[in-house]
Amino acid sequence: MIALLAFILLNDSIPDSTKTERVDTLRQIIVKGETRSPLEKAIEGSLARQIQPSVPSLGDVLEKVSPGINDKMLHPFAIKQRKSERKHKRDKKILDEYDRIITFEDLLREAVAKQQLEDEAEKRRAEEDKEAHKISK
Repeated sequence: MIALLAFILLNDSIPDSTKTERVDTLRQIIVKGETRSPLEKAIEGSLARQIQPSVPSLGDVLEKVSPGINDKMLHPFAIKQRKSERKHKRDKKILDEYDRIITFEDLLREAVAKQQLEDEAEKRRAEEDKEAHKISK
């Protein structure tokens, strides 16, 4: 039976009166990629309303109460490392304070620069006065 149908469909010797033309009878449908069904939206909304706040862990509570205690409990033999960190912190603070101190050389440089600016301004004023005096004669 299948062989007979295949023969009929493939054979061009069939008279035109028995041949049928194929016509596309399906409707065209436009599919949009980002559309979601109302059911999906309702489920997402329900899940969003049911979000519960996160419960802080013991480590989070310990860090808020006493920063660094969790490290001391979990790594009790890291005393040497913590001691060197404290020393570095203290040394950095001392160096920062030292850098902020204005030395005598800094004050002297500033005074010399200020005096040079004043001398140049006085020299310009004197030259302008000379020129103004020459013009008035």
